[in-house]
Order: sequence, then structure tokens, then C-alpha cells
Amino acid sequence: MRIALGRTLVVWLAAGLALATDWSIIATEVIESPPAQVDRQELDEYRSTLLDRLDHHRARLPTAPAAAARLLREDIAFFLAELDRIGGRQVFETRYRISGDRIVVDGGFGRLVVDRAAGTARLDGVRGDSTAAELAPLPVPVQPWGDEAPPFADAPSFQVTLRAEGRTWTVRYAAGLPNPWSLARLRNLGDDELPAQLAALPGLPWSAEAGPGGSSRRIDVTARPNGR
Repeated sequence: MRIALGRTLVVWLAAGLALATDWSIIATEVIESPPAQVDRQELDEYRSTLLDRLDHHRARLPTAPAAAARLLREDIAFFLAELDRIGGRQVFETRYRISGDRIVVDGGFGRLVVDRAAGTARLDGVRGDSTAAELAPLPVPVQPWGDEAPPFADAPSFQVTLRAEGRTWTVRYAAGLPNPWSLARLRNLGDDELPAQLAALPGLPWSAEAGPGGSSRRIDVTARPNGR
């Protein structure tokens, strides 16, 4: 059922946007595929190497120039494809702390500190290095759209279909809640990547699942207002 934006929802969104300024959000991405039929020890060693290289490339990506970022993404796509091919289960967790215009993001790449009011971003790498990063502009506000979905964190939710990274995704988002992918988006992120597609949604994406065409891949989100 596709929903029109009624007066009640407009009032709720106005209140929600005013109140939802201090949140803790955890995004967990799970990739699963059948294990390959090869020597288990060799497989584990190869998987460990791939994961190390994946973490290293993801750590470099936020501050890489556009040309270098494209090469890094190609390598990351290869590492993910190899992890898919050899099978198994990989879990990647990213934590967002939103306090007004300040966003702190912790993940395998290190820590990204964003100040939207000042228009600045800084990446503190896992090796102790610190590098400035360039923020992407916030998307133009749009009304919530999509099919009705179950509420999330007491907020009205919608379900949409997105196309990203060569696959079709079913995504659910909570209208009016802060979107960490949008707030922390960096300029070198490609428009066809899933984080860029999530960043364009007018609310908090809390579930994303890839359709057929490869390994099972999904993102699940938990969120709570700080101080509650």
C-alpha cells in the first residue's frame, strides 16, 4: 500500500526532526555464502588475508582522491567477490553517534568525526594517523515515499526498492529519524554504491536486503535516542 503524506505525518515529522538530534545507531552488515569445497586451513588463511586487505582499503577510502578512490573500490569489489566465492559468513559493524551537527562513526576503517555545522570531517585511522576528508553536501529534503512498512523506533516507516552495486535491494526506512549515511557521506562516494543510495532516503534506513544474484547480503540497524 503506497502512502500519501498526510497532515498528521507532517506534524509528526516536524516534531521528530526537532527532537531526534542525539542518537546512537549500529548498522550490522552480514554476508553469507555456501563454503567452497577446498582445504579448510588454506581457505581460512586466504579468507583472513582478504579480510585484512578489505579493512586496509576501507580505511584508505574515505580520504582518497577521486581517481584513487575508484581503484580502491575496484579492489574492494574484488575482495568481496572472492569472499563470496570461497563462502562463509562475514560480519561488519559500524557505529554512529549523532549529537546535533556532530557525527562520530566507528568501523573497521577507524573513526570518522564529522561536524556538519563547520563543514569538516576528519578520519582517525586505526594506525593512529589523522587525515582531513571532504564532506558531500546533504541531499535536498524530500517527502517520505514508498510502501507502508512496520514502524521503527515509534516512527512511521516505508519500504522502497533500490538499485545499487549491480543488485536490487529491498530497503525499509523510518521517516523523520536522522540518516547517518547522509550525515556522514563523503564526497568521493560513488552514486551507484549502496551507502550513497541509502544516504538519499528521507529518514533512517533500518533494514536492507539484497535480491538474487550473489551471496546473501543484508544490513540490520538498531537505534536509540541517547539519554533514554
